[in-house]
Amino acid sequence: MIEDSDIIKVPLPRAIVDKIKERIKNTEFNTVSEYIVFVLKEVLEDKGQRPALTEEEEEQVKLTLKKLGYLKDE
Repeated sequence: MIEDSDIIKVPLPRAIVDKIKERIKNTEFNTVSEYIVFVLKEVLEDKGQRPALTEEEEEQVKLTLKKLGYLKDE
């Protein structure tokens, strides 16, 4: 549980809050704040992270780029 002292208020345009209220109808989110926290966590966790290609996948990409003329044989 988040302590009250760990919470800060962030002003948001009413239009955005209204859109969120519409979006969370009939979902597991009970409040606009719950939804915003969920979305921000998702964005921050995934930011810039993607699985690295396996060696086999990298070779397949290189082969495809060579076939398309983007890479020359070494």
